[in-house]
This record gives sequence, structure tokens and C-alpha cells, in this order.
Amino acid sequence: MRLFPALDKLSPLEFAQQLNNSIKENLDVDIAGIFASETDSAQEKAVTRLRDAALKRKNLTDANFYKADIPGDFTHVSNFLMTQQNADDYATLRGHEIKRQMQYVGSCLTKMLEAQSFDEASYYLYASGFLAIGNTSALVYITERQSSKSQFAAISSGLRWAPKSAFTTAAKVIIYIIRGYLTLINDASMFGMVLNNTDNDLLAGKNDQKLDIFVNTGKMTLFMFDQNDAGNPVAINGRKIWTTENKKESAVFAGFYLSEKREGGLYGTDGAMIFSNHNQTRRIAVEYAVPYSGENGCYIAAATDKNLATAKLAFETLRPQQVGSMINPPLSCAISAPDTEYAFLIASIGETDNSKI
Repeated sequence: MRLFPALDKLSPLEFAQQLNNSIKENLDVDIAGIFASETDSAQEKAVTRLRDAALKRKNLTDANFYKADIPGDFTHVSNFLMTQQNADDYATLRGHEIKRQMQYVGSCLTKMLEAQSFDEASYYLYASGFLAIGNTSALVYITERQSSKSQFAAISSGLRWAPKSAFTTAAKVIIYIIRGYLTLINDASMFGMVLNNTDNDLLAGKNDQKLDIFVNTGKMTLFMFDQNDAGNPVAINGRKIWTTENKKESAVFAGFYLSEKREGGLYGTDGAMIFSNHNQTRRIAVEYAVPYSGENGCYIAAATDKNLATAKLAFETLRPQQVGSMINPPLSCAISAPDTEYAFLIASIGETDNSKI
């Protein structure tokens, strides 16, 4: 079943216009119009209006939000849970495959917001490749699966448990995909996904109160943020493993971030970040770049040397070495295109044989 016409036949602008028109028709929210007319906090207004319209369509009001629902800071993006197989597949995507997959995710999440019910929304979330949005919803999903509930029933339960944060997060992803494609002439942006294909939580630096993120040019507009099972802040939760009807299942979390050109800036955006486990025994540096001149690129490496001790040093070290894609098991990263002003990046952090994170 195709949710939209073949994505390969659409230009980026046509794709964004198609999503915008679908949302406008079904939810009465004109994303492009908001960005064209609003001067202050346009992104936040667009997310709020889209989220509220999606919740209203499912007959939800503030009165029936669960206490577990935590909207979080506007700049935060909750984790997305996916099957182990999907995580493995994402790590192998290269070039145009990345753009095509992220467009497909955007189209499915749009249909999820437009859905009339949670059961219908669960179908589109599953079609997008995800099982839950946020760790709270993920725990509900897993509990339902352990009770032998069907895949879709479990996804629906997860969405019902934390609807406000789940639909806020989906709205952020959709809006930034739309906005990025509608403003290609003026923007240079990197929309990145980082997969935590390990058994432990990852922090962005030494702790999530002091992020080890360096943005050389541009600005970090959105960044991954969630809570682990104990309620502590993390960048990306660790892998979940459970048993359903005597069969082992596992799922992997992914975090999104958006780095973009500053308004009026003469250069695009580039930077680096360091992810680590709680005891700092393993640290991974991820570098990215979408400049106006020169090629886009990325690099991922274990931050064991002194020249990778901080995100700033990692950027200075890895920026000259960056490539369009690289595989250094268990690490990998790839960028969607070398020469576009709006690029997608997928980075995967996996286990090692002798240094389990």
C-alpha cells in the first residue's frame, strides 16, 4: 500500500508541499503558512497547532491525558523505538536510500497524526518502522507484548498512555522535514538519526546536564532527550529485550537531532557530539557537516585518543577526514547526499567484542 505517490518521482519541494497540503486538508493546519506569516516562535507554534489538531481528531483533551505523559522541553525530541531488524537495516542505508527512507517516515508519521483513532494511528506508526515514541510508551508496548497482545494493540496502548508527548515528537519531526524542504534556498540543515544498538543507555557527554556537543557553524535546534526506566535523563535509551510467548524479542532506540544554519549566516552548519555510557568506559564521537561550499559529510569514531577528548577536539580532528559514508564495525555513519543544502544522516553505535558499552 502506498501512502503517497512514489517518493522517487517527487522533487524535495513537491514532497514538502504534498505533506503540507495533506495536513492542511485533514487537520486544518497550514505549516507553510505559519512559517510565512509568523515572526516569533514559528516552529513552536506550528508544532503546538499540529499536535493539538491531531489529539482533537482522536477526541482527546487535557482531561484524559495520563499523568505519565511528559511533554518535555520544546527543543527535546523523545526517542523512537524500532525492531532489532529495522535498526540493523537502517545501519546499512547509504546515499539516496537514506533520503527515501526519511521521506517515507515523514509521510507515515503525517498519516499517524491524521488518523481518526489510536488503532489507526498505530498502523501508521508501525508502517513508519517504529513501535513506540518515548521510553514511557515503549515500556507500555513491551508490557502489552509480554501479555501476548498483538503488535498493533501494543503500539496503540503505548500511544494512548502518553499521547501528548508522542504526538508532539511526531509533529516536530514532520514539521522540520517540511520546513527544511520548503526553504532549501535559504537553509542548510542536517537532520540526523543516531541508533543506540547497545544494551546500555547513552548520554551526550559526561551527563545530560552538561552536553558534550560542539556546533562550529549554525545552531542545534533539536536534540534527542528521554528518560530511562529509573526516570533519569538520557540521550538515547539502551536496547530492550523481553520474552513474548517463550520467544525472545528485542528493540532498539533511535534519537533525532537537527542542526541548521543561523538566520543570515553565510555558512551552513557543522559540528560534533560525543555519546558515552554512564561510567565513561566507552565514548563515541559523531561529526557532521552541511556547508554551502564543499561537500557534505560525516565521521564516527571511538573517542579514545586525547585529540577526541571533547566534542570540539573531535570536530577539529574528524572534520578533515569526513566522508559520505563509512563502516568501522560496530560503528557506521552515512549522509544522504554530498552536495545538497538539506541532508539526512544516519549513525549507528553497536556493541564491541571486547568493550561492551
